[in-house]
Amino acid sequence: MKWLIYFSAAIYILWPLSAMSSVWMSDSATSGPFLFTTLIFVWFVAIARWDVTSRYLPFVFSAAYVALTFYKFGWIPAAITLVAILLVYWFPRRAPRGEQFVALRSPFESGSFFVAQGGNSKLLNHHRRSRSQRYALDITKLNFLGVRARGIYPKDHRSYCIFSSPVVAPCDGTITAVVDGHPDLPLGEMDRANPAGNHVVIRCSDSPGVYVGLAHLMQGSVAVQPGQTVKSGERIACVGNSGNTTEPHLHIHAKRGGNAESMLDGEGVPMRIAGRWLTRGSTF
Repeated sequence: MKWLIYFSAAIYILWPLSAMSSVWMSDSATSGPFLFTTLIFVWFVAIARWDVTSRYLPFVFSAAYVALTFYKFGWIPAAITLVAILLVYWFPRRAPRGEQFVALRSPFESGSFFVAQGGNSKLLNHHRRSRSQRYALDITKLNFLGVRARGIYPKDHRSYCIFSSPVVAPCDGTITAVVDGHPDLPLGEMDRANPAGNHVVIRCSDSPGVYVGLAHLMQGSVAVQPGQTVKSGERIACVGNSGNTTEPHLHIHAKRGGNAESMLDGEGVPMRIAGRWLTRGSTF
């Protein structure tokens, strides 16, 4: 996993620069190389994990690419490129239709956060293959540079902005499950036997039959017990690195039905957090 993170970080910088170099060398806006490069550039900007390098980079690269296209070929190709970027960014992020959403507040007290996995498309959300987690979100925290950690893949948990961040109840409800005994694993180690690691499950009062699970919590940080009622915004734990996780982050998903003490069954329910449908690349 470490080599993949480093490889991705290098690609996030080198590929946009390579694409712009290709535009510079292209002779025509209708040439095959330019059209192919633009297609891949647009797709790449839309779906990459920009919290690894900086969430601001896709905007910088997109503006530079459109400006270069304008300089080389004029305003019509530049306008078409800009529209393509906006469409490809928007299209896979459409909210699911015909679904009843559960309304939640942010599971954090304060800070700037990035959705690393999430959405209604397999391109944006690896959880889509799971029936109960198909609308799950993996969330990291950003520093002022728009980066999730000090370094590309540091070994120290505390180098990740989100590690030890307080987690609050995203809804009023009753605690139905608590696990707090799993260790915060060294970076690169994953506990596949206990995928959720330390976690809390809440039965939401305002959405009958809906449970919200929050996973990968810090060992010893869970401050609630099964049967306890909680209010939205009440602190319940801190983010850790327990369970089947590659780095510190918060996993959250909502489900309907299944075992009240489990995060891994039932039917996934789409969420609006602070009124927003969030997907990979969203910040809040």
